Amino acid sequence: MAQVSPVYGHTINRNTIYPHLLKGVLMEKYKDYLIYLTIIIIACLLPFILEYGLNINNLKNAISSEQNINMFQYLTYANGKIFILIYPVIVSYFSVKKFHQLYHSGMLTQICERTNYKKYLTDTFLKIYLKNSFMYFVYIWFMFIVCELLFKQSIYFDMTSLNALIFALISSTLSILFSIFIINISLITTRYSKKFSVTLIVSYLAFISFAIISELFIGDIANALTNNSSIANAFSIFNMIYLDGNIAIISIYAIILSGVSSLVVYRVYKDKEIVLREYE
Repeated sequence: MAQVSPVYGHTINRNTIYPHLLKGVLMEKYKDYLIYLTIIIIACLLPFILEYGLNINNLKNAISSEQNINMFQYLTYANGKIFILIYPVIVSYFSVKKFHQLYHSGMLTQICERTNYKKYLTDTFLKIYLKNSFMYFVYIWFMFIVCELLFKQSIYFDMTSLNALIFALISSTLSILFSIFIINISLITTRYSKKFSVTLIVSYLAFISFAIISELFIGDIANALTNNSSIANAFSIFNMIYLDGNIAIISIYAIILSGVSSLVVYRVYKDKEIVLREYE
């Protein structure tokens, strides 16, 4: 139904305008998910490019080969040296960008004049976790399905002695805790860094630094106390995904890291007066 604009005198066709507005709203709402999906697809292609280059015939030969393909290679080390190292930057960028802008613009003060401060931050952080902690989870299952469809699988992984399905279940579950830990580091850094670019850099350096300390220092102590390399390897942050160590210890350590870092986030944003006064 067409209407005449009271200001400009021309007709406005709702049937034409509303679909465009709806499309724009939907695109804005799901834009980050579409970007995530694109990144996941690219990350899924990387192991095959690294293994076979751009030679399709090599890939066809591997698919038709009677030899078993070690899926462990595709789910972990074939992509790990690239994807898992840039993953913290990707997650940090999408998880805290909008909150960083909101907080450092002073808008948080205005919002909290109309709503409860703790409830608003709790809801905001929960939304951040739910939206941004499943990227590696989806990636692992994409790779699992692709490898199951393409290749003849070995029953067990060479390094983990785990069935492929069990590996994917454990690894993908722990990847959520891995992501929450990264997001928490970014939220903590956001509180003290006004420039978003600095927030990303500092968050990444903090994550890498802790990963190095955890593996070399805590891992060495665990190895000295137990003389067990499997337990020592459990303190490598990346083994939350690789599972190259004692899986029970890896799981407990992942829960501790995500829990303690969440507690630190709570403490950092707990005092409403201090948090809001800094950026009024």
